[in-house]
Amino acid sequence: MFRAMRLDKYETDRETAFEILRKAEYGVLSLIGDDGYPYGIPVNHVLLDGSVYFHCAFEGHKADAMKRESRVSFAAVSKAVVRQSDYNTEYASAVVFGRAKAVEGEEKGRAMGALISRYAPGHAASGCGDGLKNTMIVRIDIEHITGKANYDGRP
Repeated sequence: MFRAMRLDKYETDRETAFEILRKAEYGVLSLIGDDGYPYGIPVNHVLLDGSVYFHCAFEGHKADAMKRESRVSFAAVSKAVVRQSDYNTEYASAVVFGRAKAVEGEEKGRAMGALISRYAPGHAASGCGDGLKNTMIVRIDIEHITGKANYDGRP
């Protein structure tokens, strides 16, 4: 169902792919947007219980696209250093394919708390007041993940 990586010498194992996701400061969520055009948008994310979570508004391009089609991809880069000396790049990236779904209740609170802990350490999730009520939290259930890396002795 999912393609094999063409240059598999750069492919990481599954555990490393998850570690790349965990470390990446942000990722790019890709959806099928208006009129079938691809729509990629950077989002802050957190990896929690084997799923990717992010926040967004209840209305807008992202929300509309996810309502039409739950299948998404998510790409994250945890390392990117251009080596001018040999026209190459040291990198570590991961790509996820899965289904996006808005969450509620305890799961929504846990995910919001994890996002706040990651991006605003020292701030309590309870301090977001109406923010939780007015924010959609989305979980990507991962169906397939790949990691790719070229650094520190890797090919």
